[in-house]
Amino acid sequence: MRTTKIYLIISLIMIMLHSLNGQNTADYWDIKSDRITIKTCNESNLVINTETITITDNTFYYNNMFIYTHPETNASYLHGKELFMLMKDSLRGISSSISVKTVVCLIISDTGKIVDIGIVKSSGEFALDLRAVNFLKNLSPDLLTWTPAYKNGKPVNSTYYIPLTFYGQ
Repeated sequence: MRTTKIYLIISLIMIMLHSLNGQNTADYWDIKSDRITIKTCNESNLVINTETITITDNTFYYNNMFIYTHPETNASYLHGKELFMLMKDSLRGISSSISVKTVVCLIISDTGKIVDIGIVKSSGEFALDLRAVNFLKNLSPDLLTWTPAYKNGKPVNSTYYIPLTFYGQ
């Protein structure tokens, strides 16, 4: 019995380490008016970390930076047409005959870089959610430039939501 428990604990630790070191995790963000709960899950839908962040005055502190949820001017994407054409092509080919949607939240830095991506609305399939996140993470550098959000005339870190639809065959 003791050996079985030790084996199970070691197995869980190995799964967690493998997931954290690879591209096999996704952050699911539950955003409320006063807080964000971030659950990091692996492909087995096992929650391997949970973090709750308080939102005060439309601002929260995450990854050593203040992030605005409602800046005066939102971040904008410089290559909108190119991105949406790439998304449409890249997100085709799921085995279902229906279309499914996921919504991601980007953290755009005050320099216009994507610094984090969270899933706000899941497609219901981990593989599709991860595909959406990886698509955005792996864009070529020339397609990753954003105009940052502004508050009081200064660039600020902010959130930006993108709905992504996976089209069935």
